[in-house]
Amino acid sequence: IVASALLVLPVAVAFGEDSAGTLAWTLIASGAISLAFVAVAATYTFRRHGGGWERLGLALPRRWSVLWWGIAALAAAFIAAYIYGAIIEYFDIGYLQSECDDQIPEQVIDNWRLLALAGFVTIAIAPATEEIFFRGFLFPGLGRRWGVAAGIAGSAALFALPHILPQVLLPIFLIGLVFSAAYWRSGSLYSTILAHLVFNSLSFAAVATCDTGAASLFTWLPGVLR
Repeated sequence: IVASALLVLPVAVAFGEDSAGTLAWTLIASGAISLAFVAVAATYTFRRHGGGWERLGLALPRRWSVLWWGIAALAAAFIAAYIYGAIIEYFDIGYLQSECDDQIPEQVIDNWRLLALAGFVTIAIAPATEEIFFRGFLFPGLGRRWGVAAGIAGSAALFALPHILPQVLLPIFLIGLVFSAAYWRSGSLYSTILAHLVFNSLSFAAVATCDTGAASLFTWLPGVLR
């Protein structure tokens, strides 16, 4: 994460932090760091324990319950996001309320190339890479050392931290709890990758189109972009 910021800094200084080039490079760096997460998890796991991707939860599922756990995780994530959003609105906690351009800069929303790149990183890269690192790698490691409950809570907290925005730290932590629990119960990372992919897709669509009113029903969704 620090490396991602360092990669972007010289480009931002040269071209301005709001330039199209800087925004594009920021998205590319974010995707590259997500892939680096997977490289770290795989290298450490395979060298220490041997085996293959099944060590990180990617063994092919053999039962339909994996799908149902994925659906349950997605439903629970929506419920957590909705409750959080409803509490924020009810108590009118202004500094925790999130606008569209808090999640995706207006310059990205107004540029279809940048928006497509943001969508690719958010939907095609982030769900699989983040699930492999935070659920497939961190959760079992923390769980073996401190127990399942601590593993679920610790991996969820570490999952929330890179999302940076104060408005989304708590809901992302709650969603991390849900996804870790779903992985623990299903035994397959495919359940949470499915839930994460659908959640990111709907959140991204809501944020990208909320200025048109097309996603007004989804404006309570917390952002999932770093």
